[in-house]
Amino acid sequence: MSFAAKIDGSDSIHIEGDKVWYIHHDWDLPGRNGGTKDPTYINGAEWQPNWDGNNSDKFTLTSPLPSDSERTLKIDVLKLGGDALPRGKDSNITIRQNPIAANNYHAVLHIDDNNDPGAHWFIFSVSWSEENRVAN
Repeated sequence: MSFAAKIDGSDSIHIEGDKVWYIHHDWDLPGRNGGTKDPTYINGAEWQPNWDGNNSDKFTLTSPLPSDSERTLKIDVLKLGGDALPRGKDSNITIRQNPIAANNYHAVLHIDDNNDPGAHWFIFSVSWSEENRVAN
């Protein structure tokens, strides 16, 4: 699953089943820095989120996050370009919650741009693998 978003401040990306949405935390809403209206791109599809306070509407994925077993997520930063952060800032995208049965297979990613003035494009992919379990 690929993402491209212009972030100023910090935001969480939530993924559950075939839905993706933002919860906004600090500074400008995603894509809205300086009066702009840049879309978020998910798997190449353009999305202009509608907002109700700090919660966006939900984007529908064509291929949902699997919900048949627990998953471990991995983030790969593909590019930090344009008004992007310098290399070495990749750790600003973190996994806050892996999808497991106890949380209804709800994943949460966090993007933190608070230490770098202005908005920056974050372009990354998220992949998942089945959690390896040790039998007792």
